[in-house]
Amino acid sequence: MDLCNNLIRLRKNLKLSQEQMAQKIDVARATYGAYERGTREPDIETLSKLAEIFDITIDELVGHENTSNNDKLTFENFIADSDLREWYKNLGTAPEDDLNDLKVFYDTFIAKKNSK
Repeated sequence: MDLCNNLIRLRKNLKLSQEQMAQKIDVARATYGAYERGTREPDIETLSKLAEIFDITIDELVGHENTSNNDKLTFENFIADSDLREWYKNLGTAPEDDLNDLKVFYDTFIAKKNSK
């Protein structure tokens, strides 16, 4: 998937208009629209801002990533939910005991699900 399609999809996942996205990255709405149409390319600073807003890497934003489409779609659906996205971002700073408890909970959940 290319940059244009990613910009449209990710913006819509966040339920933002082109105008709102343009304001977040300090460009005119027409400029942002041109990014989505592929008639103009953002510079590296703008790509960095966009990646930060979407909470992905620049490589992922421009379509240079190695995850499978199914994994990518599943994860994108997961992070489209603002509460789950925030929870996921906080995992990196969670205490090890909390992460161990989460793993036990997850393992129990999967075992119960698989036993049905």
